Amino acid sequence: MYHENAYLNYLSFKRYAEAEFGEQYDLVFTEDGSQSDLRVDNLFAYAMFGPQDFAIGAPPRGYEFGDPLDDPLRYLTVREQINRAKEAGQQQILVVLSHWYYSSYLTTVNMRDINGIPYTSWEDMENGIYTVA
Repeated sequence: MYHENAYLNYLSFKRYAEAEFGEQYDLVFTEDGSQSDLRVDNLFAYAMFGPQDFAIGAPPRGYEFGDPLDDPLRYLTVREQINRAKEAGQQQILVVLSHWYYSSYLTTVNMRDINGIPYTSWEDMENGIYTVA
């Protein structure tokens, strides 16, 4: 239920972003730019866990059915989805980090650390620079 709810929240955000910003920006939510809502087509990701945590059938302490990285249905991490978008030729990628538990600040810091997303300094943000590698 948790996973389904998270993805449905993503789809709600996707519809809102398309309605609000779709005419102004070329928004791409899938690797190939299609209009698919299938989870495996979309650039949706979990930010608080590594790839081993979302392999289908993965027991809590390991994976008994082969390498979880080979599972085509596992949830990809934010870093994997960023790389997927880059490989598809996307030049500008907006990552919306969001979560609903604990402190928003601590959760955002953890998501950045787990996925190797650099921090933007206050000085840069105040000068309108939001680009990170």
